[in-house]
Amino acid sequence: MDQPVITPDDHNPIFKIASDFVNHTDRSVFLTGKAGSGKTTFLKYIIGHTQKNAVVVAPTGVAAINAGGVTMHSFFQLPFGPFIPGAQKRFNGVEVSDSYSLFKNIRFSADKRELLRELELLIIDEVSMVRCDMLDAMDAILRYFRKSPEKPFGGVQVLYIGDLFQLPPVAKNEEWEILKDFYESPFFFHSQAVLNSPPLYIELKKIYRQSDEKFIELLNRVRNNNISNEDIQLLNSKLNNQFSPIASENYITLCTHNYKADTVNATELAKLRGTLYRFRGSIEGDFSEKALPTEMDLQLKEGAQVIFIKNDSDPQKRYYNGKIAVVKVLTDNEIRVRFPDNGQELKIEKETWRNIRYAYDREKEAVEEEEIGSFSQFPIRLAWAITIHKSQGLTFEKAILDAGSSFAAGQVYVALSRCTTLDGVVLHSKIQPQSISTDERVIEFARKEHEAVELERLLELERQRFWAERLLLTFDFRKLIAVLENFLEELPGKKLPDVKSALTLGNMLLAKTKEKQEVARKFHPELNKLLSSVSQAGTTMLEERVRKAIVYFSDFFKEELLHPLLQHEISLGKATRVKKYLKLVGGVKYALTIQIQKLHGARYGDLEIYKVTDEENIEIKNLKEAIVKKKKKAEKGSSLKETLAFYRAGKNIDEIAKARKLAASTVEGHLALLVKSGELDIHELMNGERLEVILHAIHESDGTSVTNVKQILGAGYSYGEIRAVLNYEANLKVEDNK
Repeated sequence: MDQPVITPDDHNPIFKIASDFVNHTDRSVFLTGKAGSGKTTFLKYIIGHTQKNAVVVAPTGVAAINAGGVTMHSFFQLPFGPFIPGAQKRFNGVEVSDSYSLFKNIRFSADKRELLRELELLIIDEVSMVRCDMLDAMDAILRYFRKSPEKPFGGVQVLYIGDLFQLPPVAKNEEWEILKDFYESPFFFHSQAVLNSPPLYIELKKIYRQSDEKFIELLNRVRNNNISNEDIQLLNSKLNNQFSPIASENYITLCTHNYKADTVNATELAKLRGTLYRFRGSIEGDFSEKALPTEMDLQLKEGAQVIFIKNDSDPQKRYYNGKIAVVKVLTDNEIRVRFPDNGQELKIEKETWRNIRYAYDREKEAVEEEEIGSFSQFPIRLAWAITIHKSQGLTFEKAILDAGSSFAAGQVYVALSRCTTLDGVVLHSKIQPQSISTDERVIEFARKEHEAVELERLLELERQRFWAERLLLTFDFRKLIAVLENFLEELPGKKLPDVKSALTLGNMLLAKTKEKQEVARKFHPELNKLLSSVSQAGTTMLEERVRKAIVYFSDFFKEELLHPLLQHEISLGKATRVKKYLKLVGGVKYALTIQIQKLHGARYGDLEIYKVTDEENIEIKNLKEAIVKKKKKAEKGSSLKETLAFYRAGKNIDEIAKARKLAASTVEGHLALLVKSGELDIHELMNGERLEVILHAIHESDGTSVTNVKQILGAGYSYGEIRAVLNYEANLKVEDNK
């Protein structure tokens, strides 16, 4: 990989435009660029800066480890044979997968399904090596499990990263015989997913690896099939099949096959005098040996030429992936190397490569990386020779190209573009004109590139649309409705003291949420009008209206849904065999809390619409902690008693909240529950006149909604007081019935 840059180059506008498309729109993007243009840097930048739920996949284990992601096959449980649209299952004895068999053989856990539903950005690295049918399989899986069959990739934004002028996808003859009836080529851009929903084609232009303009121009002609006879002659002027560099020149040979590179390295190592040292790597947990970035048994002698295969994790960045060094000193547990370019010496420490899987963290509402295994070893390998395939992303000052007529399409370009100058290139075999070939279909696809001016215009339009859609989604409660419907479906099988009351509560919560979903639906046209007027009228009217809507809906969720649910939960404090049911209740509480938090976090671009108070922050934080930690029932009871003790000691609500590090509204909720339990008399909370005013408002509104009562009373009365009086009146009715 190129030496990483933490922040984008201020003089590289395309980098900024591309990252804005990824982070501030939902348009899918194909990010490409010539060798050395910073594609890897872009990938690392997006991973570090995106606010979206994102995962990184790659076609091979080594590519996935280098990208900090997982393989496509492991993440999506892709078939190893071809995937075709249609309903065929066998072609001339070769097993294939169609949509039916694909879903039939997938075994996603509930957590994995949730991860797929919450996924927002799928990053596919080294997409040039991804075969078209595998991309269609990923598209089919996301459409199916996200229940969005009409949307490409189920509505997930896709960032494709790669260079199609480098190594192509591999399609065995027997596989292509099957696929050719469905696809024009094996390239990813001939998948149905891309043909039906083309990504924006954005190419990074600035070259960081080479500075020699003549060499850069030559590379461009090689890349684009525009090479002349003079170019061939220039390249072959570097031919010297007898060239055998002295060790101090530090050349590396680029080969077409692993066995060739292994033979060169073994031969050169055997030439060195001195003791052979073996350094054993270690695997912890799950880490495939096929994805090892270097040898498990690293064999070295003093004087061996090595290459670093990882960027330095030290802040000093003393080496990078692709830097050449020479082994200076070896002991049983120590390796010291010298860098030929500056003569500096360095003691190498072992590095660790992580094998991860992705999981959705409900508490953080984010996709998290979970380490399932690791490989530790010194971050070097023998480097007298390396395959062209493994050299992708590396940079060499001096290289011997040993391939000649055996070059596959793209290999001449990959090999040459590893080098910083043509002066550092030596050919061991002649390059034939037919060896330099780029697939015409790749060149045709490259014509879809968008110009910078067009991208800037499109970015502004897409950004405004994306911000508007995100704001509209803030007032969409279908996820919450699905949680409540699931709650009701699970109830009949639960052993509860009073199933009827639980069903009544569940139906009430669902009915009220559906009612508010309809209110939100009717609010959308008004919101769309405000959004469409922003460019002329500014955001003032939008802010005011949305802020009112946030207060309205969040108050509703807190007072009409969350608090009744909390009261119901506390009423089960002494019940037995309700652990599984309480877990269900906790899931609904969590969904309500998240819904309120989403409303509070509503944004339009960088504009934060609602300023959350410290009290609201404390309240949400306490609710989430209580749910995630699954506090014991005994703690809930003691919490109420602690509040009561403070209150009877003469502390007011704000003082209790400060002492107990709770929101004032939570303390009020405790007091209302104490009134319901009979442990606190209503007259200890308020005088008779205040009580009568609240009772009158309750009767005027028919007592159906805390929110309705609050609207009648106005700002001078709190929700907590209203709930306390409602509980008081409910107790009176019980006494009357007795």
